[in-house]
Amino acid sequence: MESFEDIQKKEFEHLPSEIGTLGRRLVEVGWSRDQVLAYVKELLTEYNEDRS
Repeated sequence: MESFEDIQKKEFEHLPSEIGTLGRRLVEVGWSRDQVLAYVKELLTEYNEDRS
């Protein structure tokens, strides 16, 4: 059985492609690049705060 850390590592490896997909979709619906970057930064900050 996989440990929690192993599962978390696998999920984290997929994060860059998921962020890219999210960013492209947001741009398609009218978000600016700056808005997307600010949103991604906010999501990553929340993620890091939740981990600590």
